[in-house]
Amino acid sequence: MYAYLFLDSGVEIIRNALRVPITQIVKNTGIDPTKVVEKVVNSADQNDGYDALTGKHCNMIDSGIVDPTKVCNATKEASLCLHDKTVDRGGAEIRVLSLELHIPI
Repeated sequence: MYAYLFLDSGVEIIRNALRVPITQIVKNTGIDPTKVVEKVVNSADQNDGYDALTGKHCNMIDSGIVDPTKVCNATKEASLCLHDKTVDRGGAEIRVLSLELHIPI
């Protein structure tokens, strides 16, 4: 059961992290991001997104905002590592969860 709680926490961290870019992009346009982000997150179309230039929801691939080839190449270079380890601190074992993002510059 402990492992499942740990996994749920990791999944929630990733879900929250994935909302940050669109939230910031919408904030930069001067619009409250709450409704925009929820509409994109809850969309049945995985290509649905928000065009900050026009202020409209659209298919990100059809509109040319996202190029799948470029996305695939970028993901080959970046990596996300989730570490779960036990550390001994003065006789007490402590489980540590860490998340690392590696992006070549």
